[in-house]
Amino acid sequence: MKMTMRKICTVLLFAVTLFFLFPTAGFAADDMPYESYVYDTDGQEQPAPPLYDPERFLRGNLGSPSDFCVYEDMLYCLDGASSRIVVLDAELNRVGEIALTDESGKALSLSGEGGLFVAESGIYMTDPAAEAVYRFDLEGVLSRTFSRPDSPQYNASIPFRALRVLVDGAGNVYAVVDGMYEGAVLFSPDGEFLGYYGAINVEMTSDMRIDQLWKRLLSDEQRSAMQRFIPVAYSSFDIDHENFIYTCSQFAEVESARVRKLNPTGKSLWSNRNLLFGDPSGGLWVEGLSNESLLIDIDVARDGSLAVLDSAKGRVFFYDSEGRMMGVIGGKGRLKGTFEEPVAVETLGDRVFVLDKKDGSVTSFAHTGYGAAYYRAVALYNNGEYQAAMPYWREVLRMNAYSEAAALGMGKALFAEGDMEGALKLLRESHDREQYSLVFSRGRLDYMRDHFVLIAVMILFICAALFILHRFRWFGLSRKLKPISAHLAVMIRPVGATESLIEHGRTHPLIACGIVVVWLLVEVVKYFGGGFIFNENRPEDFNLLFVVTRTAVVYALFILCNWSISTLNMGKGTARMLGSVCAYALLPYIFCQIVWILLSRIFTLEEGMFLAWIAGIGFFWSAVLLFALIMTVHHYSFGQAVANILLTLLGICVVLFLICILLALIGNVTNIFEIIYKELLFRRY
Repeated sequence: MKMTMRKICTVLLFAVTLFFLFPTAGFAADDMPYESYVYDTDGQEQPAPPLYDPERFLRGNLGSPSDFCVYEDMLYCLDGASSRIVVLDAELNRVGEIALTDESGKALSLSGEGGLFVAESGIYMTDPAAEAVYRFDLEGVLSRTFSRPDSPQYNASIPFRALRVLVDGAGNVYAVVDGMYEGAVLFSPDGEFLGYYGAINVEMTSDMRIDQLWKRLLSDEQRSAMQRFIPVAYSSFDIDHENFIYTCSQFAEVESARVRKLNPTGKSLWSNRNLLFGDPSGGLWVEGLSNESLLIDIDVARDGSLAVLDSAKGRVFFYDSEGRMMGVIGGKGRLKGTFEEPVAVETLGDRVFVLDKKDGSVTSFAHTGYGAAYYRAVALYNNGEYQAAMPYWREVLRMNAYSEAAALGMGKALFAEGDMEGALKLLRESHDREQYSLVFSRGRLDYMRDHFVLIAVMILFICAALFILHRFRWFGLSRKLKPISAHLAVMIRPVGATESLIEHGRTHPLIACGIVVVWLLVEVVKYFGGGFIFNENRPEDFNLLFVVTRTAVVYALFILCNWSISTLNMGKGTARMLGSVCAYALLPYIFCQIVWILLSRIFTLEEGMFLAWIAGIGFFWSAVLLFALIMTVHHYSFGQAVANILLTLLGICVVLFLICILLALIGNVTNIFEIIYKELLFRRY
């Protein structure tokens, strides 16, 4: 008996130990098998609290669902293989079932791979195998069939394999057809083919233009073997209450084109915005398959926010109505909150539902405290109630200091309260340069209005000081500054001033080195000190070696190549003279860059064109000055100087190419010696 009690105590102690070491799985946020994150304006991943927690899980009684949608606060799940629609409420309780039949009441034979959309006008579903889109009444009786359009506008070579369908407020039917690159196929409520909607135009890049040039030189067979640049087909779409259609594509050229917002005319409203949808390109390859984001479904919530499903990674990305990323949930797997083969996503109130086709399951997610505060703040922000949203933005920033959206919302609220300094600080953290420019413009106007008398007195004082200095011949400063002014005169009179400097022996390599060093310092100051509105550089990306290369090294290469070319073309200038004189050509560029840096701190986006003009004038002035100096130093004619500079630029390209080859060879040799060293090291053991 004692032995039995001892065994029982041992088993109980072991069970308690296992309980604390391996707790049971639950829907706690700290036990989720995935991490939430967001991407900032620079495309860098930042950690973030989850917007949603997995709440409920339903598997069984759904058959083999291929799609689902929300209508009147109910969830309609399409089980095409069984010709039925299962209706669930927001708690994933089964409410009813709709049998899909023809006009005679006979069950339809469906492929089970279609898409679903439910509207007031009826139930719409696609059947890719039958090449048809069906419309049923809300009782499930077939009322109309939309089939392949009998029109010369329709590409007859593409089967009418409709994958997704939606209906706008006027009853027009839009169908996403597999392989159709012209856009969504559009039907009237009566089934008349109206054309295509929202075609994606291919943006010609430099690579595409080069390929086009090559195609002109190739045969027909070679041209047919080259890559064709065609638009990207939609994978899914959804419509909001204002009849704006949102589309997603699996294989877009750039991340910003994966999701598009189209107005009723089919024009993209986000084409000029630098947005990121899904994970950035350049993902890893896992088991021979690309790990890139494949966006296959999109849902627009009632507040205008978006939920986009990534089938490759089993994730759901969330964006606000402006396309800014809010967070991400999910992942591939069989644990809670993850999916094996997700095919559709829907939002209903404060819940998100994801349909997993492989096991016929639906997972519901509910707002976390962070998500509830975030969505409440976004709703107030979209309604223009910036001050009312402040407490919620503060709560968001308390839980996520990286939230740029929260910084933007609070910045607008502080601006409405008149706190310009606080607003500018938060808007700077949000990286919203457009909004920062608007607030800065208002603050600058208020500052000038409040300090108008002081500014006017300072301007009058400066003008009086300049007049007195000129009246009294600068009190002898002109004589002391004459050596410096002789060098600066090269910018105005390049030929005469340069000849005078050479004749009096005032050119010196140290002066040239000083100018190049100043050029380098100005580039560094511009990288860090340019105005926030016009400066998108990241301090952590600064590379001093790169700055030195494109300043001092490029200058040295120009002098070396120009001297080498000029010795073959009877040029009179020596390498020492070229190095001493050509640095003067940098002075206009340096001067304009300094002006650019100063003005960039007080100009707004609307005044940015003046900065572009200043930078362009500096570059053009330096180019003309360099050309004149080359003519003067080498005693060249106009044509000889043009040929000399072109050959010099070609020589620089050749030298850089040889340097790249040399570095590659050094890298290969280093790898060989490293491999030999490792082989010898391993053989010792």
